[in-house]
Amino acid sequence: MMNTEWDGLLALIQEHVSRYENLSRLLQEEQAALIHHDLERLHETAFRKQAEAEAIQAQVPVLAEAIDQLASRLALPAEPRPTLIELARIAPTSCAPLLRRFSLALSQLKQGILRDSRTNQAFVREALDTVTESIAFLSGAISPPGATYLASGHQAAAGGLKPVRLNREV
Repeated sequence: MMNTEWDGLLALIQEHVSRYENLSRLLQEEQAALIHHDLERLHETAFRKQAEAEAIQAQVPVLAEAIDQLASRLALPAEPRPTLIELARIAPTSCAPLLRRFSLALSQLKQGILRDSRTNQAFVREALDTVTESIAFLSGAISPPGATYLASGHQAAAGGLKPVRLNREV
């Protein structure tokens, strides 16, 4: 098996890892925009994040096809598709360490992206709750703590405002 076939696969995987690194950076930028209430930056980041996610999705079948072709040439079973670690076990010694590193990097990046995505979703929910409560307060639907009457003169319902969440950790 020629190294050029492996080199082609490694180049595709490197590009895939780079895209995940970009997506991870964009999620961190999104988080900073959410924390600083920077809507312009948030919108810009959302468009870039969407484009990067679409590029990753478009790349997956290309990468899968390259792995399938290499597996076929190596007489490996078609199902299940070999993992990068499995390919590293049979790869030339010059390629095996890179395959292992890429496998680890992709695993760590995907875990980090999932964590950051969940954190950003929590920030969005928190911001939405704050805006909803502010609108309700400004419209007289709820009263400030301790108040017993609304601006309309009606008696306020027990409970008033919800407690403010100060911990941003998910």
